[in-house]
Amino acid sequence: MLKRAALLIALLLPAHAGAQELLLTAPYARATPPGAANGAAYFELRNQGGETIGLRGAHSEVAERTEIHEHVSVQGMMRMREVKELNIAPGEHLVFQPGGLHIMLLGLKQPLKPGELFAIRLELDNGQHLDAEIPVRDMRAGHHGQHHGQHHGQRPMKH
Repeated sequence: MLKRAALLIALLLPAHAGAQELLLTAPYARATPPGAANGAAYFELRNQGGETIGLRGAHSEVAERTEIHEHVSVQGMMRMREVKELNIAPGEHLVFQPGGLHIMLLGLKQPLKPGELFAIRLELDNGQHLDAEIPVRDMRAGHHGQHHGQHHGQRPMKH
């Protein structure tokens, strides 16, 4: 049993050795009505390392396409636009929230239902990725999705 545990630790260490310190907290997505084409995911990211970390994309099996978006003012109108690159400086804290940065889930394969979890993968510029589970919340029931300090299965890993 001890030998098996040592082997498991040895196998896990290379995947995490040298992984940049990107911490994802307070994840949530809003439940969607039946037939909704799109959804969104929100969370907080903090770079706890000493180097800038580049966020280059996202992926989730719940949607046909997953993109990083932001809201911008264009001629006095708020519009969403895709963000192709997002650099997070050492010590920087980014909040992905409604009306700001967020992950768009385009072409939902099924509605996002309260109480469910789905996986999301953030692609980093160094060839690594960050996996997390996103809980779906019913925003009509008074949940605000702000559960600071929660960590839902994030794992920095190499491809």
